[in-house]
Amino acid sequence: MGVSRDDFLDQVVQRGGPRDEQGTEHLVRVVLGLLAEHLVGADRLDLAGCLPGEYAAVVRDAPAADRPLSADQFVAAVAGWAGTAATDGALQDVGAVLGAVADLAGEDLLERLLLQLPAGYGLLLNASQRARPAGRT
Repeated sequence: MGVSRDDFLDQVVQRGGPRDEQGTEHLVRVVLGLLAEHLVGADRLDLAGCLPGEYAAVVRDAPAADRPLSADQFVAAVAGWAGTAATDGALQDVGAVLGAVADLAGEDLLERLLLQLPAGYGLLLNASQRARPAGRT
């Protein structure tokens, strides 16, 4: 494990995620759980290996999705599960988490993950990698 839980949560906050620890914690678990539902095999385990222990478990233990979610459906699902009032807020939240994940995973693993994800996730990951720290109220 290369990064601590607290450092990972700080990275999410710096990228525009919720500023309160409980909100950030919940958001990270929702995004990682939904993402992991779309991943299988060694790539899923490699992603888990990049994350702090409790988040690695979320990725490893997520059930397989009944049906894949499009990128838009993914953002809408995060909004529903995380209690985000608007899709724009959910998109920012997804970008904050995926940006922190992208930093830990690296280019090679991200490319392998994208091969398993429905079309459109590349935009989420590319947008998240360019995310800059954003102020939240």
